[in-house]
Amino acid sequence: RAKIVYGDLSPRQIVLTPAGTAVLPMPGLRPIVRPVEGYADAGLLPEVYDYLAAERIAAGTRADVRSDLYACGAVWWHLLAGRPPIAGASGLAKLRGAQTQKIIDIQQLAPDTPPRLARAIGRCLERDPTRRPASFAELGEMLAAGAPEARKAVVRSIVRQQTQAAAAPAVLDRSWLPSASKRLIA
Repeated sequence: RAKIVYGDLSPRQIVLTPAGTAVLPMPGLRPIVRPVEGYADAGLLPEVYDYLAAERIAAGTRADVRSDLYACGAVWWHLLAGRPPIAGASGLAKLRGAQTQKIIDIQQLAPDTPPRLARAIGRCLERDPTRRPASFAELGEMLAAGAPEARKAVVRSIVRQQTQAAAAPAVLDRSWLPSASKRLIA
């Protein structure tokens, strides 16, 4: 909603509040510090590259919405499979894997994954960024499109969350955040 390219979406960068809301504590920091990624920077820890889109490595492109969509799909894949989608024991192996490894269809590892979610994950993980959804709104449409009963269930869920949010105190308790993150979201 804020139209900020996150550039470093990963499970370790998502904080769940006690109320169940997801917070991204430092949006846009990695693209500022490391605007270009690639083989010259392969000395970092392997997990740093787990959610990095292939085009950022191969072409040295800057982070954008489609690279964030790739990372979103990789996070979902990881949450369902229990491991990152690209295997590798070193930074260089992860970088090469992003270029060469075929990512397994999530339904092979997590067969209970709803087909609509599996298709959305697959589209997000396309190596070619033009084959990914063009925006998070398009991704949302992919997930929301379906039977009228499914749409009604989504609407009920949103209304319930909005009702709970309206009943919540106006001041967000930030005591659980690191001090630097408190300043960033204040």
